Amino acid sequence: MISSKGKKGIALIIALWIMTILMVVAASFAFMMRTELKMATNFRDEIQAHYLARAGVERAIALLRNDGGTTDHLGEAWFQGWGGTWYDLGEGGYSLTVLDEAGMMNLNAPLLLPDHWDRLGAITPQGAVNIIDYRDSDDIQTLYQTSAKTYSGNETNAKNRDFDTIREMVKVADIGTDIFDAQQKNITVYSYDINTQVDGSARININSADYTTLRKTLGINDTQANNILAYQPNFSQHFWLDDLEEKIEGFGVTTIKKIADKIKVTDDPTLTGAININTASAAVLSAFGFTSGDVTNIINYRTSNVFATRGDILSVSGIKAETDFDEVDEPVCDLLTVRSNCFRIISTSQVLGGSEVVAQRRIEAVVNRDTTPIKILYWSEHMD
Repeated sequence: MISSKGKKGIALIIALWIMTILMVVAASFAFMMRTELKMATNFRDEIQAHYLARAGVERAIALLRNDGGTTDHLGEAWFQGWGGTWYDLGEGGYSLTVLDEAGMMNLNAPLLLPDHWDRLGAITPQGAVNIIDYRDSDDIQTLYQTSAKTYSGNETNAKNRDFDTIREMVKVADIGTDIFDAQQKNITVYSYDINTQVDGSARININSADYTTLRKTLGINDTQANNILAYQPNFSQHFWLDDLEEKIEGFGVTTIKKIADKIKVTDDPTLTGAININTASAAVLSAFGFTSGDVTNIINYRTSNVFATRGDILSVSGIKAETDFDEVDEPVCDLLTVRSNCFRIISTSQVLGGSEVVAQRRIEAVVNRDTTPIKILYWSEHMD
């Protein structure tokens, strides 16, 4: 028989084991609860970061929706430059960047030639030709004999159709990630202009307009109208300002500025890759074909003025139609615009825990304002 003292000892041991087990269970439960709480807190912070970034996108869309007028320029409320504008909200805030896609070079623009891409900087002549060969519709090798299905020994095949996103540029031979990273702020695949006057009224096709239409719509005199009619068989498929000033008698700068926005030479409803001279950067203007002096004068002009129509480019000191628009690789008037449809939005959020950033989210979107409702063309979201 176990003595009374022995029974007490066994009971004590059992009690100690039970207490130990309970302590282990309690510690495990506390650890699980802390882990669950941490996970819940992290999840909450990530959700907040997501919606803060979404708030930035919605703010940008609201700014674009409420933007009035017939032109787009860098002095308007929608413009939030590359440095980003910070907005406090909730337990953090977001940095918002809104940029004009029409201020960039369009990889799919048929009127942009290898020389344009070569001038953009960092892109070699070989790479410039490869951009064209990558997306054109045929397998014909061009200037540098670089592209068809494969080029420069690179195994990457030419796509033979338009770029879908700017990041596809890294697939082009002699481009790569470094060049893309350096130039992504200058390139787009979304920009276009509507082939109408800035107020939405129709342009007239001077390749086919009759005498009455020329006189009534353009407000020109009898001699000018007849001179256009006589020159009609010689108009190219793209509108060049020097066609009027240099090649047709009776047209001076004042008249050209007045009628430039009223004219078209193609009935295409949109013009892919039109560049907004109110918003384009110095790098894009240089690549487009303007001289360094022209670029400086354009930027100086728009610090205190707004280009109201594409013809206003002739208001800039030093720019003349017969010298600045008469070379094959120089600016074509069809690619000049003063309004924009597509915009790039970059919203980067931060959730704060005290002074510490506990969650971040970055949303990059491209939207088209020329639709109701505003249409999202591109969306990318990731943690920063």
